[in-house]
Amino acid sequence: MSLLQTLGWETALYAFALWLLSVQGWGPGDVVWSLWSTSLITGYITLLVTIIGGGATLAARGGGGLGAFAILLAGAAFMLAFFSVHFGMFHVIHSVFLNLFFPLVEWGRQEPDLLVQAQTYLMRCFEAYPAFIALCVLSHVPAWRRPASLRHGMTAPYANVVKLHLIIMAIGFSQAASAEYATVIVFLGVYFLPLGAIWRAVRGVPRDATAAS
Repeated sequence: MSLLQTLGWETALYAFALWLLSVQGWGPGDVVWSLWSTSLITGYITLLVTIIGGGATLAARGGGGLGAFAILLAGAAFMLAFFSVHFGMFHVIHSVFLNLFFPLVEWGRQEPDLLVQAQTYLMRCFEAYPAFIALCVLSHVPAWRRPASLRHGMTAPYANVVKLHLIIMAIGFSQAASAEYATVIVFLGVYFLPLGAIWRAVRGVPRDATAAS
């Protein structure tokens, strides 16, 4: 997919997301929770796409037979387990703090354990923001279609976490100036639009140069 095609695709998603926010009358908290759930979903999808792509490449090269397949399967299981502990638990703990600043569920005095809380938040997001979450997930499709190394598959999900943190921090600071909605518009542009690809195109660097490393 060319840069112009990607720009058209992701610009349309960005515009639709802004329209949806306006129609639904959602505030910054709704955006933050949507991005939290999207970060968790796309993180796992990115890792799985990378693992499957690696397996397909190995099969296409005809290398290794059953021994290589067994090693690949064991490695994939280890990566998924490690990823779930590190990346998954990060989102679990993150959700607890998010609920303090942007209340999604009122627990009262009957607050369950962390995993139950995170599962409840995720289900509530699916119920409240399905269309917006779908838009956010679709914005990652161009990246999933490009070949990526295992390192990229493990680190790319954390780039979305950084974006989420920047949005939360910016909204927090902008609330004092009553400019949180303008901040949401700007940072959703950062989230949806392929600014890195645009910058690499300006510099004359191929889009796949970083993904292949």
